[in-house]
Amino acid sequence: MTLRVPYIPNDVIERDAEALLGEFARAKGIEVRPPIPIEDIVEKHLKLHVELDDLHRLLDVPRSGIGLDPDMFGAIWLETGRIVIDESLDPEERPEREGRYRFTLAH
Repeated sequence: MTLRVPYIPNDVIERDAEALLGEFARAKGIEVRPPIPIEDIVEKHLKLHVELDDLHRLLDVPRSGIGLDPDMFGAIWLETGRIVIDESLDPEERPEREGRYRFTLAH
């Protein structure tokens, strides 16, 4: 399976991220400071649905990493507003992976 992902320059990504944080801050009437409320931004502000699942099974892509660890951590379907984070990052089941969960959700 080959996915074509367009290149986006870092300055464009930075500009868009700052704009999103500004929109969220204005909508909520707050100053956004770390830790960034990424789940609120994704689910409440952007109205995207987040779920946990086995991405390799869901996308029918065999694991290519060492052992049974996944090598895909997140996917988004913009047309349906759906984000799937690999279940290996479930912060309820594996609190030590919460940082990686938040990083994946943010990106």
